[in-house]
This record gives sequence, C-alpha cells and structure tokens, in this order.
Amino acid sequence: MNLNIWQLICLIIFLGCSAVNTSKIDNSNKHSNVQFSRDISTYISILPEDYGFSSSEVYLKIYTSDKRVLFVGKLAKMKAFSLELPQVIDKVYFELFSENPAEKQFKGEIRL
Repeated sequence: MNLNIWQLICLIIFLGCSAVNTSKIDNSNKHSNVQFSRDISTYISILPEDYGFSSSEVYLKIYTSDKRVLFVGKLAKMKAFSLELPQVIDKVYFELFSENPAEKQFKGEIRL
C-alpha cells in the first residue's frame, strides 16, 4: 500500500478519534461522585443506661465473630455512630464495661 503523508496523517487522526469498546473499569467514563465499595455504612445506637450502667465513663468494644475488633472506645454524649462494615457481615458483637467495679460487664450482639 502506497500512502502519501496526507493520507497517513488522516489515517492517524481517524484511528485516534475512533471509539474503543472495552469492559475495563479504568477505560469507562467516570463521574466524580461515583464510588466503588465493598463496605456499607451501618448506624449503631447503644445506650448504656439500657444495660444498667450509671457511670459517666462507659467503654464499648465492637467485634466480629472471628474476634476482629472494629471499635474500642469511651462512649461520649453521642450514643449513635456509624461504622463501615464489609457487606458480608450480618451481625457484630459488643461489650460494655466501666471502671466502676460495682457495674458488671455486659456482652451482646447486634443483627444488621
């Protein structure tokens, strides 16, 4: 095939502007508000008073059935919070405890 320089330039421009069909995520059009995630945001509300705690400093531990700890901390005035959990988890376990020896530790589970 014998092409002159102008035909070659037109061919390069045409090939460069043609649409490419692909199934790769990297090659698709992306929007700035699209997110891909294997996790879901889960809201959990725990009131220490419901479990017999009267102490102002109550601590919470949340973990999975395989003992993977998701949260450990002191419950503040805000008793509801959000956790990012893998979609495959259908329940978590929790422990409530305080430094007051008169208050017993409480263990429970939350079905999601």
